[in-house]
Amino acid sequence: MRITVNGEAREVADGCTVANLLAELQLPSTRAAVEVDRVLVRRAEHAAHILKDGAAVEVVTLVGGG
Repeated sequence: MRITVNGEAREVADGCTVANLLAELQLPSTRAAVEVDRVLVRRAEHAAHILKDGAAVEVVTLVGGG
């Protein structure tokens, strides 16, 4: 199925969860905030939140430093 991640089209498997997507993107869920269709998905829900065809996903990662 096709979704949009940070403004770029991406193909993912049917039944892909937020956790699966973060793993594909090689991003640790502990350092990422995820919004699906303008709704924040809490970290505790990443494994259960199944993405739908056409979903708009925004992923923001936290970066340390100064």
